[in-house]
Amino acid sequence: MENSVTTTKKTTWLITSVKCGLLAFVLSSAGVLLLALIAKLTTMSPEILPIISQILKAIAVGVAVGICVRGEKLLFQAVLSAVIFGLLNMALFAALGGQFNGGQVGMDIGISILVAIAVTLLFCRKK
Repeated sequence: MENSVTTTKKTTWLITSVKCGLLAFVLSSAGVLLLALIAKLTTMSPEILPIISQILKAIAVGVAVGICVRGEKLLFQAVLSAVIFGLLNMALFAALGGQFNGGQVGMDIGISILVAIAVTLLFCRKK
């Protein structure tokens, strides 16, 4: 009986990490699409678009981790969610015909992990 409870907790933990990564991916994609629409309709400088895009990605990861962690000390789960987000982001970019740049992928995943750690430490319950 105890073994099945442990297996259920591990499965729930993994599913929550995947949900958090998917939520961050959806929020980030929506933000980047909205940014592209705004850039198309205005005379926004093309040099600032990657910076705003990175900020939108960080906000998306922060919001998703904040929602999924909900006051619990789940640092590794938050980091796993950030890595899942980074991999999904890279897969979408590759599917859309973008050139693979290891530095950009590393920066995306690194910033996502740092934001996930910061949000988890800020919003975890004090015991």
